[in-house]
Amino acid sequence: FPSHDKMINVKERVEGDAYLAGQTVRIQEKIVGDAIIAGGVLDIDATITQDAIIAGDKITINQEIGDDIRVAGSTVIIKADVQGDIIAFAETLIIDKDVTISGDIIAFVSKFQLDGQVNGNIKIASVDSTITGTVLGDTKIRTADFNLEGTLVGKTEFVAEQSVNITESAKFGNTVNYGHTKELDLKPNLEEGVTANFDSELLQSQKRSKEIMPNMFSGMLVFRILSASLVILLVA
Repeated sequence: FPSHDKMINVKERVEGDAYLAGQTVRIQEKIVGDAIIAGGVLDIDATITQDAIIAGDKITINQEIGDDIRVAGSTVIIKADVQGDIIAFAETLIIDKDVTISGDIIAFVSKFQLDGQVNGNIKIASVDSTITGTVLGDTKIRTADFNLEGTLVGKTEFVAEQSVNITESAKFGNTVNYGHTKELDLKPNLEEGVTANFDSELLQSQKRSKEIMPNMFSGMLVFRILSASLVILLVA
């Protein structure tokens, strides 16, 4: 139910798919179906049982999503479990502590922060990536700055074009292939029998590696256009 109102509050249970647009959208009762939501400030405070397609500025997901999330936003904070995959395009994507993502994460973001657990694989293109949680599947990250305090159980490939900070608590549970400006001593972080391979070919030429920021800004411009278009379609 599209609306021209500035604020949309869903206070009654929705049986079926929901189409919502407003400057502020709050989901306060369960949606039994898919949800397509566009606006500025978007708060998901009740369960969506199936897919959620969301475009906005500040997006906070406080209750479970029963299937996949497709999200584009400035700041996206996920504070509840997601039973499917996440595809995200954002300036900031944060997966809170105690949150479990049952599927995969594919994200093109400026800042990526994982404090919870991902049961599937992750593929991240970012400027800054921080992982304090756990990834049970494979990890593939291309970033400028890489910070790891958590555990990567599956195979890992990371390319860090600027800085790498891997704390004593960080663990790699399977083969690690990485590209960086220099070779790193990852032995204290490797589980028994696991090897780490420094591959200079993963780090592209200096000219191309510096394109990460312009590409990010170009991508965010596309996101703004697509978000605005979605709002117009919903409220028309």
